[in-house]
Amino acid sequence: MGEINLYAGSTPIVKREIEFVSSKMIKLVPFMTNTLYVLYSNDRTLGHYNVLSVGFTSNDSNVSVRDMLNEQYRLNGRIWSHFSLFEFWGPIEQGDGPIVDLLFDQIYCRDKHYKAYSSKKRNSGTYDNIFVPKQLFTSFIEKISKVSTNIVPVRSSKAISA
Repeated sequence: MGEINLYAGSTPIVKREIEFVSSKMIKLVPFMTNTLYVLYSNDRTLGHYNVLSVGFTSNDSNVSVRDMLNEQYRLNGRIWSHFSLFEFWGPIEQGDGPIVDLLFDQIYCRDKHYKAYSSKKRNSGTYDNIFVPKQLFTSFIEKISKVSTNIVPVRSSKAISA
């Protein structure tokens, strides 16, 4: 059995990445740590990948990203259908904020709630605080260098009122 081919990172802080992979492919994920993973629910008819949660495995833990995905599938496999992986070169530095914003946009590019938020913000400029996941994601990224393994839910019914 082979492994999933990961591609070169799209931002300077990302070493390797792969996006929107079916949950059926977990067994092909290579052993990786220092990796951000994203769990999505897929709306096949519209091509949306709505972000359900974001997690991280660090070099300090004995848990690989494959182990975490297997555990998440065991606990919540009916909820999510696809995942993305972003392996970092090292810890996120203080000055990496603009790059983290690019990574956020890349992760949420096919999320229907983020698309709705983005278009309303562009049209009126009054929706800055509606999209709570961006704030959660930013604080999560600030903490992942210090935490061994972490899971952060990024969507709740109250988070988006668009």
